[in-house]
Parts: sequence; structure tokens; C-alpha cells
Amino acid sequence: MDRWLRCAEQPRRWWRGLVQELGQGTMRCDVALADFLGVAPRTIPALLATALMFWLMGCDGSDALPAQEKSVPKHSARPNLVLVTLDTLRADALGSYGQTRKPSPEIDRLADEGVLFVQAVTSSAETLPSHATIFTGLHPFEHGVRTNSGDVLGRDNITLAERLRGAGYATGAEISANVLRKETHITRGFDHYRGPDAGNVELKQVRHLDSDAPITKNIRTGADITRRGIEFITEHRERPFFLWLHYFDTHDPNYASAEFRGRYPGEPYFDEVASVDFQIGRLREAIEELSLTSNTLVVLTSDHGEGLGDHAERSHAFFVYDTTMRVPLIFWGPAELPRGLRIESLVRTVDILPTVLDLLGRPRPKRIRGRSLRPLIKEPKKDLELVGYGEATSFLRAFGIQPLRFIREGKWKYIHKQNPELYDVLGDPGETNNLIGENPEVAAALLERLEKILSNPKHEAATDHEEITLERAAELKALGYAFAGDSTQIGEEIESLRLRGDDPVDRIADVDVMSISGGFRNGGNHEEALATIADLYRREPDNVFVQDIVLDSLLALNRHAEVLPLLVSKLERSPQHIAVRIAHAETLIALDRNAGALETLQAGLSVTPCDNALNARTEEIFRTENRLEELHTLRESGLESCPDNPPLLNNHAWAMATSPHESLRDGPRAIRLSERAIAQRGSRTADFLDTLAAAHAEAGDFVLAERVIDEAIALLVDGGAADFAITKILRTHRDSFREGNTIQDPAAASSMMQAPE
Repeated sequence: MDRWLRCAEQPRRWWRGLVQELGQGTMRCDVALADFLGVAPRTIPALLATALMFWLMGCDGSDALPAQEKSVPKHSARPNLVLVTLDTLRADALGSYGQTRKPSPEIDRLADEGVLFVQAVTSSAETLPSHATIFTGLHPFEHGVRTNSGDVLGRDNITLAERLRGAGYATGAEISANVLRKETHITRGFDHYRGPDAGNVELKQVRHLDSDAPITKNIRTGADITRRGIEFITEHRERPFFLWLHYFDTHDPNYASAEFRGRYPGEPYFDEVASVDFQIGRLREAIEELSLTSNTLVVLTSDHGEGLGDHAERSHAFFVYDTTMRVPLIFWGPAELPRGLRIESLVRTVDILPTVLDLLGRPRPKRIRGRSLRPLIKEPKKDLELVGYGEATSFLRAFGIQPLRFIREGKWKYIHKQNPELYDVLGDPGETNNLIGENPEVAAALLERLEKILSNPKHEAATDHEEITLERAAELKALGYAFAGDSTQIGEEIESLRLRGDDPVDRIADVDVMSISGGFRNGGNHEEALATIADLYRREPDNVFVQDIVLDSLLALNRHAEVLPLLVSKLERSPQHIAVRIAHAETLIALDRNAGALETLQAGLSVTPCDNALNARTEEIFRTENRLEELHTLRESGLESCPDNPPLLNNHAWAMATSPHESLRDGPRAIRLSERAIAQRGSRTADFLDTLAAAHAEAGDFVLAERVIDEAIALLVDGGAADFAITKILRTHRDSFREGNTIQDPAAASSMMQAPE
């Protein structure tokens, strides 16, 4: 081993570069080495075997590194990075990008003190694919993430966080919404991650269409993101850190906090711009107060914009006009950055990763699409001749027509569809004058360039997929993603430029109907949702997104007999769709057909035995019918099949600690399962601590039970949930422990909603 370490330190060019790229060894070595050498990961075993042979033949271990390179200072002087992504913020909503309302003085200040890229374009009209581009330096057809729902970033993609963690950076992410949840792997490389399910976070109050009062959404407030971000910076200020802050304020539904609500009457979007701008000011002030300005690079951008009615698009995800595809991009902080520099050349969010790595002194990865923008910062008049690309896949998923794509070079932007469009976006920023008739040769050249780009990816997409559970489907819809369909619906057609079906422009009225109806559904006005979608449903009964709205509303209205045939049809087409399977089972239960419900649930468990919702619904039937032996068998089978599933471990621990049936209770085992669940999750959250407290009580240790439940309550209070119903429930649990009583839960399922891990 000593000889190997000495050999690895030889100053040969490839070894030195590899060691630098691998940093502290926290990156996956096969993928990192493949990236460094510019080869496919599958070739690494053979290459390593060859390299090992040469090493055994020629390495004598005599060429050690100089003494000064053998140790690393405890507190590095390397620059920090703060990446701010403002979800759904279009560039022209900011004063620094020409907005006359001037809702963004703090962001405008960053632009005045740093570098602003005037013409920055994103690669996708959806949140997850766009963030995947930012974190990988690849376009969607290269990293493989095409939609918000069902796609998972493949492990062959090395993220910015993985690269910086491998270089010794502390990495942290504060995320507002679960569209960027852990299961998508977009958070890979972050040592610290906190999303809306953390339990000790402040959630946003919003109002939907026609809703009588605000309701709490599973979205973190901008104030909470900023507060936690400042805590991370303060804690890690003596070592290099990378912090990602994701704000959801400007995403629909727009309902700003009280101090900003109504600031722009009739324009709630700009209320939210002002609200999130205030948070950016808090962040800047904290960095300055900690004396980190000269050593902290702040990059501010957006994943995509918002239609706001332009081109008849209310929201986003369907069209690829600059209302949604042009985003802000501002660099601020270190002295190397010029003050008040505005760069007019076309740049892309795919360029963020290589630019950041360049400014931080890290090597440029070989197998990426993006280019470093540092040359532009040094020579603002320079033109890197970058080509912009972006896509929107929603028309394919909704109507079976081709996805929209654009390609841009210089001032020219070409949109590929049945009736193609060509715009001079510098002379016509609103994209209102289609010039394809006057410039067919420009359009033809851009189409040819588009074909070449798509046929020569920098990276072979290796997307994984996740099953969309009942909870996740409902949550994505509640976040405003009215069309939360499974990404597997798009198939291979997404890779083709072949035109088919209607021109997307001709279907925008139907998109509008779906958006309005989805808004009614999300606000709980299901009768209005059904009335709004009725005509479109008659015309397109097989449209999966229309079906989703109809299904959700019929289920909410308990119209079980009407919804059952739709569920059966949908399940036949998508047997792997967990949310549909559970809805099917619950409908059968409502119709007193428990045997059929159990059959469909067990069919689902045979494919996905670790799904928490499938297990919970199956347990419910066994409990209701007093089939305790089968219930016990189901739980034991789940523990055997899913030993590392935190929610499932927690649910089983709760059942063993609180079951009203003495034969099913086992305090010591419940403690072991609960502690394992907490360890697997990697954080002590209120819901899991509630279970652990109940387990200690069942085992007879009421003092420890009270101590643990106090910790859970403190987390909720610190997160602003002191008066929430769940906090009151935990206080009743504490009262029980003080009186020497255990918890008896007839449902034997946690008193807190268990979020999928």
C-alpha cells in the first residue's frame, strides 16, 4: 500500500491531473477518471488494468512530491461559491434587464457591482432539466433529464457539487420545492441538503383560484432559504464552501408575504420579484458582514422564465420564446470581476459550470458542452460564437406532437415546428415578427446546425427513472405542475426532429384550458375544474393530462363509480404507475370491494415492494379486516426487502411501538428500527423522533421518551410550527410519557405524514 501511494504521487502529468480531479476521493472514481480521460466509464476497467501493468513494471516510488505539496492548510484560502437559482424568473422582470417597474434594487445592485450577461438562455422550459444543465454543463439530450416528473439524473453525470466536494469544499443546498428532491439525484454531491420535508422549515402560505383563504403549501419561504443559507455560510466560513440556494417565490401561484403583497396591484408576479429581491439583499449583507466578499463568488440565475400571457402562454413549459428561455445571469463578488460590466454576447446556462470551475481555479472537464465565459469577462467585446439550444417537451406529453426546440446563433433564433419561426431577437425581443419568409436560407442553416448538435452529443445520456408515488404526483400538481405525467410517456419520439401532429401554436388554447382547470383543481374547486375541462375531455378522452384533472376531481368529489373505468384504463396503459394503482385500490375500497383493492395493491408490491404508500394501504386493509398474521408477514417481508428504506423502517417502528394489539408490539425492536431509520435518513427530523420517543416509551424508558419528544417539538417550534396541529399532537404524546403511558394508535401508522425518502 505504501508503494502504491508513493507511486500515485509521481509528477507524471496524467496522474497529477487525475489526483487533482479526484480531490479528496469523494467522487465516484470510475466516472471521474472517465471524465478526466474523455472516455466512456465502461472502458475504465480495461484502462486501469493496463495502467496497473505499466506501474508494476516501472514504478519505484522514488519521485515524491515536494514537501510543501504534501500537506494542505487546515483553512484554505480558495474562493467560495454561492449559486442562487430563482425559479421562474424571466430576465426582463429585473430592473437591470430593462424592467421599468424596478422591483429588484438588490439584484440590480449585484449587477452594478459585478458582471451581467444580457443575452443568457436556458436549455429547458422546466425546472429539473434546466437545473441538471446548470450542474452538469450538458444539454438535456446529453444529461438525459427531459421532464420534472419521473426523470432521474444518471450516475454517469458528474455534478458541480461532486466536483467541488471532491476538491475539499463543504457543500450545502437549501431547496424550496420537491421538484428538486433527493430522489432526482440533482442534489448528488451535497453533504448538507434541506428541502421542504425537513420538518424544521418555514412553509409558504398561498391562495389558488377562487380559494377562500390561504393554505399552507409544501414550499419553503424565501426568508427560510435565506436564513438557513446564512447559517451555512457562517458555520463554514473558515473553509472553502459551495452553497446552493433555490428560491420558489416567483413560481405560480404568486402570493407574496404580507409586506410585499399588493405592491404592484393586479401583478402578483412582480410582488414576488420584490419579495425574493429583498432576500438577495439579506444574503449580500451577510456575506459582507462576514468579510467574505472578496473570496466568495455569487452566481445568480434562473431555471426558466414565465409566459405571463405573452404568446398566449400563461405559465411556462410549453413554448420556447424568450419569455421563458431568456434568463438573468449575474456574477458578483471577487475583485477579479469587473464592476458594472454588461456583456452583450450570447451565453447559456450550460456555460455556468465550466465558468465557475475556471474562476475557482479548477480544471475544465472534457466531456461537457459548456464553455468558460472567463474570456468574455476579460475581453467583453470578444465573441465566443456560442450556439444556444433549448427545448420544451410538454406538447409531446400532452398532445403527442413533437417537442419544441430552438437554436440560436448571434441575433438569429430558429424555432423548429410545423410552421417554423425565425426571429431577430436583438431587433425584435418580443418575437412578434416571423422573418422566415424573408430569410429562408438563415432558417435552413440553423436547422442544419440543430441536426448536427443533436446527432453529436458531448455525453451519452443515461437517464434513470423513478416511480411517481401518490404523494409525489399530488405534490407536483400542488406546486403548480398541472401536467405531472410520467416521463416514460415521451418515449423515443423526443429524439426525433420529424414533424408530426398539429402546430403547437394551434393548441395553446387547449393548454390554457388545462392550466385554468388545473388551477381550480389545485385550489380545491373540483366542480369548476370539471366544468372547465369538460369540452376538451370530450374531444380528447385519451389525453393523459386531461385525464389527470378529471380523475383527481372525480376522486375528490367521491364520484367513485364514474372514476373507476378511467382508473382501470389508465392502469392498463401504465401498470407501473403507483399513484394510479393506489387511487384504483382506494376507489375499490370505497365501493366495498376490498378483495379487488388488495389484489391491485399486491400486484404493485410484487414490482415495487419498498413503496411506502403501497405498503401502508395494504396494511390498512389487513388491519381493518383484523388479519393480524398477514399484517405481521407483510411487515417482516418489507423489512427484509427494504432494509435501507427510512420511511418504511420508521413506519414499521411506529407500528411496533403503538399497535393496540399487544402481540404486535415490540419496544426494543422498535427502537432499533427507529434508530436505523434516523441513521439512514441522515438527519433527526420531528416525525422520526416522534417514532423513537414512542418506541422508548413502549420499552419502558419514559424519561428518555420525554427527552426525545422534547427534541422533536423544539425542531418544529424553531421551524415556525409552534401552533401547528402536529406540534399539539406531539405535546399530547409528551403528556402521556410524563404520566407513564405509552401511545396507542389504532391505525398503527405514524401520527405524522411520512414523506417518501
